[in-house]
Amino acid sequence: MISIIGLLLNISRVTLIIYCFTYSITICIIDTAFNTKKGDLIKNYVIEKYNVEYVMICETFTEIGNVFGYTLMLIAGLVGSILSFKILLLLVTLCVPIFTKLLIDIDK
Repeated sequence: MISIIGLLLNISRVTLIIYCFTYSITICIIDTAFNTKKGDLIKNYVIEKYNVEYVMICETFTEIGNVFGYTLMLIAGLVGSILSFKILLLLVTLCVPIFTKLLIDIDK
């Protein structure tokens, strides 16, 4: 969250590269934890016979999210305003804590 404040105030190529690097690492760690919990969830609730359907639904929503994100980036690029790009960065950064909260709630 601190990184987005820095990006909203001062955006340059170096800060954007650092942000993208740290964001990518964070998402990889969270995604690995999610995939581990997904396997545990399948075993705990004895839904192994629906494993393919469960994974397919998860991947479908992940890909829908990717398409939506790339569409937002395309719109921000076509608008050409730095303000729209900053708003997009803010939205993307706010999604990480939401995803983490959902990941934690899987155990409950």
